[in-house]
Amino acid sequence: MDSPFYKKSPKASSRKSDSSSLKEAIESLLKIYKLQGKFDETYVTANWELIMGKPIAARTQKVYVTNHKLFLQIDSAPLKKELMMAKQKMIELINKSADNEVVNDVLSNWGVTRKIGTKAIGVITIELSQARSVVIPLNFVFEASGRRYLATRTFTSRSVESQVSSDADRILQPLSNGNWAFTIEVEAENVGPLYKLSAGNIIVPNRTIVNYVTSYANSTFSDGVGTETNEELLQQLQLGIAAKTLSNRTNMRSFLRSIPAFDSITNQSIIGYGDAEMLRDRHTVFPVSYGGRVDWYIRGQVPLQRTRLLVTAVCVEVSNTNSTWQFALGKNDAPGFYEITKIRRVVDEGLNSGFEPSSDVRSNDLTESGFLPDIATVAEGAYSAFQAAVIRFIDTATSVTGLGIGQSAQYFCDVTGTPLIREVQELLGSRDVRSYAADVLVKAPIPCFVEVTLTINKTAGDAAPPIAAVQTAVVDIINNTDFIGRLDGSRIIEAVHGFLQDNLSVTGLDLFGRIRNPDGTMQYLRDSDSLIIPDQPSKMVTAKTVQFFTEISKVTVNIASTIYVAK
Repeated sequence: MDSPFYKKSPKASSRKSDSSSLKEAIESLLKIYKLQGKFDETYVTANWELIMGKPIAARTQKVYVTNHKLFLQIDSAPLKKELMMAKQKMIELINKSADNEVVNDVLSNWGVTRKIGTKAIGVITIELSQARSVVIPLNFVFEASGRRYLATRTFTSRSVESQVSSDADRILQPLSNGNWAFTIEVEAENVGPLYKLSAGNIIVPNRTIVNYVTSYANSTFSDGVGTETNEELLQQLQLGIAAKTLSNRTNMRSFLRSIPAFDSITNQSIIGYGDAEMLRDRHTVFPVSYGGRVDWYIRGQVPLQRTRLLVTAVCVEVSNTNSTWQFALGKNDAPGFYEITKIRRVVDEGLNSGFEPSSDVRSNDLTESGFLPDIATVAEGAYSAFQAAVIRFIDTATSVTGLGIGQSAQYFCDVTGTPLIREVQELLGSRDVRSYAADVLVKAPIPCFVEVTLTINKTAGDAAPPIAAVQTAVVDIINNTDFIGRLDGSRIIEAVHGFLQDNLSVTGLDLFGRIRNPDGTMQYLRDSDSLIIPDQPSKMVTAKTVQFFTEISKVTVNIASTIYVAK
């Protein structure tokens, strides 16, 4: 693959296309390593109980494979009949159970290993009505949406500093609402992204805590990555073979994948010389590309990251009924963030009330020492680790009596974005890693925030489908869409149909998208069929730079019941 740094060679490549079938490659490798024979002869018989479950295994007297055919001796006539009827399903179970072992064996020869899922970890805030010592034992259970989280050690709240003897002792902090708060660390009971909590999500103890008021996620949880599927693993074959260097797109992706700290990164898009979206290599009198610049877009995790910051705002204007306040977000406060979704007074923390920004002015902060990328405009630095902002909002709840310009107050600020922007930038800009022939700027993808509305039609009296499961499936489809520039409604409908009985149907699909351009302006998309990202390279907005984001609260599922009238 050609380098993203400099001009592509005019010489035509004679190599086989990168899009050649991985399926064919794996099948060929299976034959070479005789793994198919290994699977056919031994795997099924050795793992029959694991594949089919104990009830079926207990009634199976004999199981063996001959000439690629499975033979069973069953001591139950009803079970035998059921297995014959479900023959295809059984084949799928066997294949599914064997795939992991076979694929792992093959791809390990090329340095590709399956990434094991991780448990989500995070910090939660516990509020108490009194400043009393409370002990949260190791493995104390908290729950959120039916999922369990365990305290990572034994924590003790302390009311005075002199009582602190270890880092497991936590000082109670006074809140403006009269309560007291302390923080602890928890870990999800199981692996996977479903356990990731966002800032502000309520998480409740399953046992009584003295003087307990409430508890919630202090910030978005980290980790929480699912075990890599076979499909995902096979897609990494080319990266496993490739050298881990900053030379071309494949090598660059392989390099980043090889670093465990960045396991949660899902999608990547690398923009370099010759790409219409690359604007940073045209900073001359004549706007002609001269190379040496790379914009590396990374999605640090599948869902949006929500972070709650405590900021100090200054009053800049006072009217008869309300006041205007201003605060700054430095480049290190929320690197590469997208938006401020809500600003709350500390006294209102935990409530739905709050204010939206009335002004959001972005800038670039290039004051640090070391490597600094060439950034000429605010738009070029948008969603990077060098982005800063000044936010204004109107406070309609605080009394203006006695309030003067210049007074300060603390507020909670909810910020959305994707993680690891700062960390990856620091790595790629470090002296030992950075290519001296290239200027690499790491960015979060340009966001297209998606809202979905659909209707499920059912007959009166029939059970409604599981709404939460439908919403989760829709969210997964949207958030896992790669840099392809379109979101097809057919994929969403197909996912929903997986939860529907034969007599249920889907209608009224409405897709709404809001793109926040790098220059801060908005673009809106709406369609019942597909959302297609506009091709606007002069704004750096194309299929190669934009990612779709949504969450369960943005997916509306309506249920329409009809009464069947016999004719």
